[in-house]
Amino acid sequence: MTSGGQRLSSLVAIALATVAGGATDAWVYLAHGQVFANAQSGNIVLMGVALASGDVARAAMRLPSLLAFVIGALASRLSGQFLKRNRLNSRNVRLGLVCIMLVAVGFCADRMPDAAVTACVGFIAGVQMTSLSHIGSWSFSTGMTTGNLLSGARALAKALTGSADEWPHAAVMFLLFFAFGAGAAAGAWLTPRLGGAALLPVAALIAAVIAADPGNWTRFPSGPTSNDIAWARWPSATPQIPLAQVLKFEVRPNAEDDHARSLDVPAGMDNVLEVRLHA
Repeated sequence: MTSGGQRLSSLVAIALATVAGGATDAWVYLAHGQVFANAQSGNIVLMGVALASGDVARAAMRLPSLLAFVIGALASRLSGQFLKRNRLNSRNVRLGLVCIMLVAVGFCADRMPDAAVTACVGFIAGVQMTSLSHIGSWSFSTGMTTGNLLSGARALAKALTGSADEWPHAAVMFLLFFAFGAGAAAGAWLTPRLGGAALLPVAALIAAVIAADPGNWTRFPSGPTSNDIAWARWPSATPQIPLAQVLKFEVRPNAEDDHARSLDVPAGMDNVLEVRLHA
């Protein structure tokens, strides 16, 4: 596949995953006690409102989803490291688990108590959001919109002040915002018609994401790969440039996600371990 084709495939896949996130949240909210799976900020707000009115039982309904989300995110991170050490595609394995669990909950939800359903879906959300969180140097969320809106606004501000390469970044972040809303609308439409089976189309969306092989998304193929570029260590390879000059650095972190982050920083920055300079 050409670099442009691979990029388009990746963008379509993350949009589908975000649609799935919105649909899941709408389904669990409407069908199982007005509890969110992805939007844990919403659960905290609803819990606070319930506590303020003295309804402790209603506030406690949000706890299974909150706790399961944390457990899912933690398990995803730890298992991701293990899978990578064993040379497995950690994203696809974890997304495969998400797909299987969505199908299982879809078939069993009508016979499960709401607390069990919200816990299962909260766990699924934690795994999904930590399994698929970046494309190239762009970080995003498939389960909530606030971070995407913030990233989009930040990229748009840079684009409007002269950074032309930020236009695509801003467009993608706002696309994900609308994708989440479209997923929520679809989930709300399907829930009264299909019940628990509304999660089956969501599982199909995650399967499509896996088919796009997000394991190859670490860096966009539009430029040189890490094998083509000599990485410089800072400050031992400090370029001879005025300290006031600002360069674009691409920082390669030593983390499970292992993706580059592009930053505009002063050239005198002295706390970056590894950088790539863009002329």
